Amino acid sequence: MTQPGGRRSPAGDLRPLLFSIAYRMLASVADAEDLVQEAYLRYERALAEGAPIQSPKPESTAAGVIGPAAGSRS
Repeated sequence: MTQPGGRRSPAGDLRPLLFSIAYRMLASVADAEDLVQEAYLRYERALAEGAPIQSPKPESTAAGVIGPAAGSRS
């Protein structure tokens, strides 16, 4: 993924990892892609809100895996 100004997004570099985790969990390409997109949006939103993110790998993975699962319980 490319951010404004042509910079690469660290979260975008993790898309293949996030997709592989999501696909193993959901066994559906479409659902895995949706989950990865949601994780990316959550990550970008956290950055915009000034959240201190030290490493995008665990943050992105948690946003993709834990975030939607937690949200579906309501």
